[in-house]
Amino acid sequence: MNELFGIYFAQLSYKRLSTVFYCITCQGQ
Repeated sequence: MNELFGIYFAQLSYKRLSTVFYCITCQGQ
């Protein structure tokens, strides 16, 4: 159960990170 939560949290943080990176890239251009 704890492992599953860790994987879910990792995916959530990865999505947020990619979204922030995308926003920075768009503003950079």
